[in-house]
Amino acid sequence: LTNGSGINPDNFKKGENYNFSFLEKNKLSSEKKYMTFCSRIVKEKGILELVKAYNKVDIHYELLIGGWFDEKSLETEVLNLIKTNPKIHYLGYQKNVEELLSVSDIILLPSYYPEGVPRSLIEALSLGKVIITTNHKGCKETCVNHKNGFLVEPRSVDSLVEIFNKVDLLSKEELDAYKENSVKLFNMKFHRDVVYNTIWNAIN
Repeated sequence: LTNGSGINPDNFKKGENYNFSFLEKNKLSSEKKYMTFCSRIVKEKGILELVKAYNKVDIHYELLIGGWFDEKSLETEVLNLIKTNPKIHYLGYQKNVEELLSVSDIILLPSYYPEGVPRSLIEALSLGKVIITTNHKGCKETCVNHKNGFLVEPRSVDSLVEIFNKVDLLSKEELDAYKENSVKLFNMKFHRDVVYNTIWNAIN
């Protein structure tokens, strides 16, 4: 077993000007804080639970959704749920995932899909982001609960609501500590060199 396919962190972290360009292009404000869901959008990725939970809270973070829908019926359902909430922004398919991840403090994937280790979460770790994901195979490998993020129960709106309210109360110092722990976890488990060495040692 390996921890994903390995990522080179040197390909990331292009700086503040890079982030502002993305915000401007999508008519988002640099004065606001964002949490992001980035995935192929199928029901099992937890999109309905995510939107329903977000609609129940009043937090400082606005929600960005990037990805594409496989099913028209799900797209209609999700867009109906978000159309009355101006703090939810559906951005559609994103060719450059790094841009989307870079502007956010928190990356979300409340999945109960039969995952490997989601690449978007590994990329989020390399960028030093707080992770909110499910206590589910693959996903949970990217999060040490209450260290670099929070694990929620699969299919649970209430679990997401609880964590959203908890994250909203984190101080800047606490948030920075979570982000630092994400980078440490990335370097320990998911850095390209670590993954490649694991493969090399296994076949020799």
